[in-house]
Amino acid sequence: MHSGIPTALATIAALTLTSVDSIGYRSAGVSTHGCASIRAIACERSAIVREGKSSIDTDSQPTPIRPDSTLTPGATLDVTEVDVCTPGFASRIRHVTAQAKRDVYAEYRITEHDPGDYEVDHLISLELGGSNARTNLWPESNRTQPWNARVKNALENRLHRMVCAHTISLEAAQHAIATDWIAAYEMYMPRRRPGRGI
Repeated sequence: MHSGIPTALATIAALTLTSVDSIGYRSAGVSTHGCASIRAIACERSAIVREGKSSIDTDSQPTPIRPDSTLTPGATLDVTEVDVCTPGFASRIRHVTAQAKRDVYAEYRITEHDPGDYEVDHLISLELGGSNARTNLWPESNRTQPWNARVKNALENRLHRMVCAHTISLEAAQHAIATDWIAAYEMYMPRRRPGRGI
């Protein structure tokens, strides 16, 4: 049912990379200097809030707030709105091994990190029918402001409620979050600014 979605999403994401760059990076005053190893759209270094001294040189590691579309275009399961709106659905299908997480970090060239720096996240969340496939996973930053895993989680919950209330189709929700989750946040949660009562 959704077999064509990953290819379509990859194409759309590739076409929109330059147009969405200002949404999460330049508008927040974030520099992408030194991010040549990964597309600038998937890496930022300066908008970091940390307390205390870390044993890790955080400036040497990427802090992706958006995934690289060539590594993480998004992938879905062949499910319906009824499936994803069934209580417990996401917890029953969640299965990302420790090895898969290590592979994701390696793909994004993150060689070391402190506990809690990242969350290996599903681009299209499980509650929206996302897959556990590597093409749907990336190491999302927990330490960037204002865009981070906590903010994306709030968007995922909002889209899930909308799907189950039949105010948006499952396919539209998947498309929005996979194409540019920050733009989706600004579209579907316009009154909630990150860091201010998410």
